[in-house]
Amino acid sequence: MRNLIIILLLIMCLPALPVEAQEKGIFTDNRDGKTYKTITIGTQTWMLENLAYKTDAGCWAYDNNPKNIAVYGYLYDYAAANKACPDGWHIPSDEEWKILIKSQGDRRFAGDKLKTITWKKLESEPNNKSGFSALPGGEYDADAHKFWGIEELTSWWSATAVNKYTYYVYCLHYDATDVSQNQDFDTNGHSVRCVKD
Repeated sequence: MRNLIIILLLIMCLPALPVEAQEKGIFTDNRDGKTYKTITIGTQTWMLENLAYKTDAGCWAYDNNPKNIAVYGYLYDYAAANKACPDGWHIPSDEEWKILIKSQGDRRFAGDKLKTITWKKLESEPNNKSGFSALPGGEYDADAHKFWGIEELTSWWSATAVNKYTYYVYCLHYDATDVSQNQDFDTNGHSVRCVKD
């Protein structure tokens, strides 16, 4: 009887455990031939890298340096981001970001589980336990025409609008362990992580 109770308690606790990476794969974008690693985390399949598809307008290499594209992908304004994901993939909604974060257990520490171990460490311990492999690719402020934050933060668009001009973005910072939800104008530049339809 005691063993049965212990087994039942373990089964009841399973849903609370963080979901680890389940499966890795490869996707080739037939528009430009670029190959992306992919990862399935829980019920979602994500690109394991930031999108690096060049749109006609509204995308920037950090510091306008093409070498940064290979590592961090492009920074996109929202209109470009909306066109950039290949067929079968899309910008994650607010709800999809929340599912990813929740899959990592305690929200306060989910950010460290998404970051590679190469991030600067200040009150954080990046460990990439999720396999998501986030890199600190920075952002672009369109009004100031200024890039900032490389090696210290990263942010990705959400498909969910706050109002006509702003959308949710999800951010990681080198000096924080969580994933923060912010709002930004659609003209600024953030990275894109596509999730599979």
